[in-house]
Amino acid sequence: MPSNESLAIRLLSSFFVALSNFMANLSIDSEKAVVAASPDTIYTFLSDMNNFKELMPSSVSQWESTKEHCTFKIPGMGTIGLKLVSHDEQHIRLSSYGPVMFPFELVVNMHPEGSGKTITFMTFNADVNPMMKMMIEKPIGNFFSYLTRSLQKKFDPPATA
Repeated sequence: MPSNESLAIRLLSSFFVALSNFMANLSIDSEKAVVAASPDTIYTFLSDMNNFKELMPSSVSQWESTKEHCTFKIPGMGTIGLKLVSHDEQHIRLSSYGPVMFPFELVVNMHPEGSGKTITFMTFNADVNPMMKMMIEKPIGNFFSYLTRSLQKKFDPPATA
């Protein structure tokens, strides 16, 4: 007959297996930024995945890209791959690419504000288990907010003295 301790370990193990099989939707909107460019200009820049390197934090390593896709490693988050899927006047849709921890979608939202400016933010969507959701929600949100701010800086007019 199994001991109480081994029974408790088996029950706990079964609980975590069941929990890991339950998927939760993770949807994160980055910060919004006013980018001094039209949606067409932003699309032209982002449609070449080589350009994403300009937006990345310095901590990104193992960068590889072509015009169609890119992969890179972020400390504490693992490898991320992106590929361009589609676009319309106000959205650029990207999806996960290559060996990633879970499939996801990233949408770059662009809303023209007039005067050649565009309100831009990114929406990340994935189905992950609840444990993974708790671990990655904040770092992923911070990462895509960083990319949005970098896009804003990329198109900021130069400061005049």
